[in-house]
Amino acid sequence: MKPIFLGMLVAIISPALRSAGQGAFQNLDFESAKIVPNNQPSLLAVGIALPGWTMQFGSAQQSQINYDDESLGSTAVTLIGSNDPYGVNCIEGNFGVILQGGVTALDASISQTGLVPAGTMSIQFKAVLDPSQGPVLLSLGGENITFYAIATGPVLNSPNYTLYGANISALAGTVQELKFTVPSALQGFGADNGLNLDSIVFSPNPVPEPATWSLLLCSASLLAINRRKHPSGLHRFSLTPASAQRNSHQSQKLSRAQRSKPVHHQPPQNSHPIPPSKSRQGRPTLAQPFMAGSKFLTNQVPQGRKKFPSGTTAHPLAQRFSLTPNFSWGKNVARAYKKRF
Repeated sequence: MKPIFLGMLVAIISPALRSAGQGAFQNLDFESAKIVPNNQPSLLAVGIALPGWTMQFGSAQQSQINYDDESLGSTAVTLIGSNDPYGVNCIEGNFGVILQGGVTALDASISQTGLVPAGTMSIQFKAVLDPSQGPVLLSLGGENITFYAIATGPVLNSPNYTLYGANISALAGTVQELKFTVPSALQGFGADNGLNLDSIVFSPNPVPEPATWSLLLCSASLLAINRRKHPSGLHRFSLTPASAQRNSHQSQKLSRAQRSKPVHHQPPQNSHPIPPSKSRQGRPTLAQPFMAGSKFLTNQVPQGRKKFPSGTTAHPLAQRFSLTPNFSWGKNVARAYKKRF
């Protein structure tokens, strides 16, 4: 019983001990090179130029790396500086790395093993690459990870860089191998397939995927279109009775200049104006349209008719109508008024 228990305990504790014993990733920005930038092409030991990294051509590990001397066709990895007036410059800082697929090996790669920080949501890096020449592979824990473009920025004497990112939250707190690989022409890709790499970071922020960006852009476009169609935002909602809404499509054909002009409505031809001598304060006449809160309300009403309810400023029938850009409302109001009285 005891041997089984001890075996289970070892199996549980061993991964944790390996994680604790394994250090964090180092030199992710390539600034730890133990040389003085001088823009003089040379050949350096990998341990001096790329501390913490391993360099390979295909499956063969390499011990030397070019400095400020990019390849013209061979598979190569080069440490580059920031002030080369003739060659490619690093994206930021004093040093960066170029991987070139070339034609002499299956691929060029750099890698290192370390502990992915706890709470990491994504890995991000700045790079200049040409997808038309071939792919660039990013792997973590032996599995290729799809990365997405996030932003862009300028590089001295070089094409603009792109900030890329990939979500890796499932690997946070574990020991993994980080590897960047550029396949060569021997795998059917372009001989100029290359990668200018710099500023690798493990970020606590997730990377928006293309579907999320597309949804945000689509929403913004719809809002912009809707705002152009309805700049004031006042006539998108209507409480007009159905009889008035049937004629509203005609008012929508009017231009904005025509909509802004005041409209003077005429009473129906068959209406009978009430003589002034038979009117008193409190009701509007048939000759004047009325609406809730409108300045067209008057104090002239026929004698013997019912007064407004106390505290109201408009006829109850007028409260059924709203301020809608429908120029047929005056006729409908007059008809409703005639039926009631």
